[in-house]
Amino acid sequence: MLVEMKLLLAVALVATPALAQQTPRAVYTDPPRDSAHPARMEVLHIPSGGVKINGVAYVAGGAGTHPTFVFFHGLPGNEKNLDLAQAVRRAGWNAVTVNYRGSWGSPGEFRFGNNLEDADAVLAFLHDTANVRQLGVDTSRIVIAGHSMGGWVVAHTAAHHPELLGAVMISAADMGRLGSMPRAQLIGFMADDMESLAGVTAESMADDLLAGASKWTFDVAAPGLTRVPLLALTSDDGLAPHTDALVQRVRVAGNTRVTTMHQRTDHSWSDRRIALESAIINWLGRLPAPMPVVRTGFAPLIDYHTHLFSLPAVSLGPARARGVKPRSAAELIASLDSAGIRRALVLSLGYQYGNPTLTADDEYAKVRAENDWTSWQVSRFPGRLRAFCGVNPLKSYALDEIARCAKDPELRRGLKLHFGNSDVQMHDTAHVAQLRRVFKAANDRGMAIAVHMHANINRSRPYGRAEALIFVNEILPAAPDVPVQIAHMAGAGSYTDSVDAARAVFTEAIAAKDPRVRKLYFDVSLGGADFPSEKAALVAQRIREIGVERVLFGSDTAPGSSYGPREAWAAFRKLPLTESEFRAIADNVAPYMK
Repeated sequence: MLVEMKLLLAVALVATPALAQQTPRAVYTDPPRDSAHPARMEVLHIPSGGVKINGVAYVAGGAGTHPTFVFFHGLPGNEKNLDLAQAVRRAGWNAVTVNYRGSWGSPGEFRFGNNLEDADAVLAFLHDTANVRQLGVDTSRIVIAGHSMGGWVVAHTAAHHPELLGAVMISAADMGRLGSMPRAQLIGFMADDMESLAGVTAESMADDLLAGASKWTFDVAAPGLTRVPLLALTSDDGLAPHTDALVQRVRVAGNTRVTTMHQRTDHSWSDRRIALESAIINWLGRLPAPMPVVRTGFAPLIDYHTHLFSLPAVSLGPARARGVKPRSAAELIASLDSAGIRRALVLSLGYQYGNPTLTADDEYAKVRAENDWTSWQVSRFPGRLRAFCGVNPLKSYALDEIARCAKDPELRRGLKLHFGNSDVQMHDTAHVAQLRRVFKAANDRGMAIAVHMHANINRSRPYGRAEALIFVNEILPAAPDVPVQIAHMAGAGSYTDSVDAARAVFTEAIAAKDPRVRKLYFDVSLGGADFPSEKAALVAQRIREIGVERVLFGSDTAPGSSYGPREAWAAFRKLPLTESEFRAIADNVAPYMK
C-alpha cells in the first residue's frame, strides 16, 4: 500500500507542470466587453430545506448560455476563493458561489448533512427553466468544485449526479473520516471553526459529525464517482492522503478521467493562487463536449407519462403478471435519448401498493418507500426528470402522504392518482367526498394533479359521460388553482366509445369556457395501438376539439418490451394531424415542467 501511495504521488507530481505552468489568459487578462450582453453579478436566493440560502452568480459576458462552475466553501469558509470564481468567469464560464444554511448569513441552522442537501438544491435551482433563462446556464455543462469541506460536499454530490460535466476537489477534507476522532479532540477541532455559523456549539458540531461519520466518508462516495471527470488538487496540509486514497479507488473502479496535481503550499493555497487558477481553467478547457440530445424530426420536448419500476414494484401482482422488469432513472434517460426527447415527467407507482386486490403488510411504509425511491432516482437527473408523488386517494394515509411529499424537493410539484387501480367509484358519495379532500390538499400545497380517470376495468365499474360529469361538477372544483393532467385522453390506454363519451364532457366545458377546466391538460399515451382509419380520424378530431395547446405527449411504456418512447411517438405520428399540429403538441410545456 505504501508503494502504491508513493507511486500515486509521483504521478500527481508529474501532472503538475501540464496543468499549472500553462497560465491561461483568463488568469491575468480581462475579456473584451460585450456591450449588448455584458458580464454582471446576480444575487441568488436558493430554496433549500424550507429557507433560501444566499448565493452570488458571476454571469459571463456574451449572448446565449454558458457553462457554469459552482463553488462550495469549506468549514467555516473563511477562504472564499472568489479570485478563482472571477478567473473562471473571465474564461467564459458562469461562476456561482453559495453559503450553506446557517453560514455567512444564510438562514437556518448549520448542519453537515444540510450542506449535502444544499448542494443538491443548488443544482436543482440551476436547472429550473426560469433560472436557466435568467442566468444563461448551459445545463449540459455544469461543473462543481469545493475547497476543504467543500471538496467533501463535491465528492458526495457528484457521486449521485453523473450528469455533471466534471467535479473539482481542492485540498478536500474527508469529514466522515474526521468523525472517527475521539469526541473531546473533535470538540477542540470544531471550536476553532465556528465563526459565522448559526445554531451550533463545538459540542453540537462534534456530535453531528460523529453521528453521520459512517455514511459521510470518501469511501462511501467512491463507487458513484466512476462516471464523472474528476480533478483532485492536494497541498501540504496533511489531508492529501485521504484524497489520494479516493483517487486510487475511483481509478481502480474504472474511471480513466481522473486528473491529479499536488502543490507544496498551505491549505488555502496562499502562495499558489495563480497555479490553482491555471490548473482549474486549463482542466475545464480540456473537458469533452457532452453528447447532445438531438430532437429528431418533431420529437417532443417532454414525455409526460413515464414510470420507474423498483424491485418491490415489479414483484406486485399486476406488474409480475405482465413480466415488467425494473427500470431506473438512468435506463429511462437512455430510452428518452434514443427518441430525441429531452425531458420526462415520472409518475410514482406509490399508489400500486394500495390496490384493493393486493394485501401488503405495513402498506403505508411501502408507499413511502416507493415514493422516496422515485424521488432519489429523479434527483440524479435534475435537468431532465421531474416526479409526481403517487398514492391511493381513498386510503386513510392519503392526506398524510400528500403533506409529506409536498416537503420533498423532487415530489413537491405534483400528485399522481389512478382511479382504476384504486377502484374509485364515482357513484359512491364517500369516495367523491374523499377525492374532494385529496384534490383540495394538493391545491393548498400548489401540487399539480395527474389523474388516470378511467374506472376499474377488471371489476366492470361504470365509466362514461355520467362519471365525467361527476368529476367536473363535484371533484375538479376542489383544485381550482393547479393544473390537472387527464391521462390517456380520459381513457385507459385505448380509445373506446365510453372514453369518447367521457371526453365529450371536457370538450363541451372547454368550448363553453367553463372556468373549472381552464387549467386542464390531456396526455395522449394511447397504448401505441394502430387505430383503424376511422378511429384514427376520430381521435385526431377529438384532439382538435380539446385544443392542441392542451395536449401533451406521453408514452407510458413498460420496461422489458420493445415499445418505448420512440415507438410511442412514431405510433402517435400516424394520426391524421397536420405537421404544425404535431409540432405544437411536441413543443407544449405544462406549468409544472417549467
